[in-house]
Amino acid sequence: TGEPLESLKDVFYWQFRYFTGKNISLSNHSENTVDEVSTLDELILDFIFANDIPFREGYEIPPQNEQYFFYKCVTNRTCCICGKKNADIDHFDKALGRRKRKEVDHTEFTFAALCRIHHSEKHQIGISEFKKKYQVIGIKLNQEEIKKLKIGG
Repeated sequence: TGEPLESLKDVFYWQFRYFTGKNISLSNHSENTVDEVSTLDELILDFIFANDIPFREGYEIPPQNEQYFFYKCVTNRTCCICGKKNADIDHFDKALGRRKRKEVDHTEFTFAALCRIHHSEKHQIGISEFKKKYQVIGIKLNQEEIKKLKIGG
């Protein structure tokens, strides 16, 4: 963004205080809980997606924020592997097969946002190998989210 890192840190800490009414510290001797740190991480992820900030290569999402990260990728149509925009929303763990999109209960499926290259690779190497290679997880969506994302056709 061009903003100094310290000022962004202050913004995130202020947002955390605004939403939770608490202060946060990331020091080793902090009294904050893992859930509170997770909330801070979600605020940062929201900022990253809202401002189209690319992830640094090798950036790891903390395990407690993986679901939220994959959810943000789907709702923003951003490939969860490489960060490309306009990604496909893939029925991740099991394909639709020959069923018609309009006749399926999509809430039964999990989804992942994959660019064309990674979507094709998933079909080429299979879901098990793909999950092992990229540590991607599918996420569930409710009916309202499915409709908003125009997944059902």
